[in-house]
Amino acid sequence: MHDLDKSDYKAVLDLVTSLVQVKSISAFSEMIINSKDQIGFDNVIMTELIFNKSVTHHLVFTDYPAKEINQDFTVPIDYFAVNELYPQIISGKEVMKSYTISDFHENIQILINSKPDTTESPYCFHILSKMNRETMTANMLVFIVSDKELSEKFDAIAAYLNTHLMSSYVRIMSTRDVLRERLSDRELSVLTWLKLGKTSWEVAKILNITENTVNFHIKNIKRKLNATNRQHAVAIAIAKGAIE
Repeated sequence: MHDLDKSDYKAVLDLVTSLVQVKSISAFSEMIINSKDQIGFDNVIMTELIFNKSVTHHLVFTDYPAKEINQDFTVPIDYFAVNELYPQIISGKEVMKSYTISDFHENIQILINSKPDTTESPYCFHILSKMNRETMTANMLVFIVSDKELSEKFDAIAAYLNTHLMSSYVRIMSTRDVLRERLSDRELSVLTWLKLGKTSWEVAKILNITENTVNFHIKNIKRKLNATNRQHAVAIAIAKGAIE
């Protein structure tokens, strides 16, 4: 059992205070990654699960070393019967732990739809989840821990952090989803290229549309985001997590 000292409690307090102010996935993930040593984990996977006749995984962020990671993929419904994770998430369980190390590489493939770059297996997964039964959507944080000592430290610190981590993650994801619903896929594409400093003419060439059409999309984007100009629109979209 890991006994927390003053530095551990200070790290928890600092992180909780900072989490309240985080407004984007990029800022949230950066804060989590920078807290590895204080919290006690090796890698993190941030994902969103949509339950229907299958489970659609949307990978939000991970620093886990793997090849050709896909942002969106689907797991068949018949996998529910053999996987220990999905029934717990659907039932509303919010804190889970998995020691299925023998199935580690299979579980990683399910979480990020890619084979790991390493053959080493960790000690366990620490899983935080929040299920919305109205939308049948779950936000999930998976912390990968390499050994027993580190796992015990994570358990001790996470007892104080679980609620704060998930509430911040759910809040950011909810804000991002609302904003993305307001913007069309084409408008999001235009915003992404504007963020990279492209002109309307350059965006038109890249997307194979006319410059007038690009400017039409920019006008709609500014209206929807209540932005004064295109730079302001990009800044709002980044701050709200609509684009990274």
